[in-house]
Amino acid sequence: MSQPPALATLLALLLAIRDPDVTLNDDEQEELFTIGEQLQPNPEMRDETQAKLMSVIQSNPKLNESFTKYQTALISFLATENSQNLDYLPTSEEVIETLQAGNEASQREKRGFKPKKSQQSPSHTIINYLVVPILKSDNPPEVSKSLFQPLLEKLSLFSADSDTQPPTLPPLI
Repeated sequence: MSQPPALATLLALLLAIRDPDVTLNDDEQEELFTIGEQLQPNPEMRDETQAKLMSVIQSNPKLNESFTKYQTALISFLATENSQNLDYLPTSEEVIETLQAGNEASQREKRGFKPKKSQQSPSHTIINYLVVPILKSDNPPEVSKSLFQPLLEKLSLFSADSDTQPPTLPPLI
């Protein structure tokens, strides 16, 4: 089962906003929060949500550049990775812990949130338990910085091992 492009788009966004040269203004952060709210009840990327997301990304040149780099790498990576093996992503518990540690106001919303065993597809699970809480946090870039190191390491190895494509990620610091 291959991952839908929406998953690569959302993960690329979370990786891009964590880059040090990418900054989000208040309007962009508010728009990401709104997108997170829209994804929460229905994790499938609808055309309207996709259009809003791409508008935010394209209006910020540094974000767009970083997003494009990560999206390209993720599409290739997810196409070759076993979709059931999600070890490279943070767990929902890690997301909740990070949100609670860094944000007292957000803690009320997240307290008591227990992920359940679900029959949802892996992409719906990722969107519901990772993407939405991060986008709805007070500081998505900071939350993303602390959570996605394993995915970045996998992507850099994948890019370095590929004979057919040049490395698309900068060296890890």
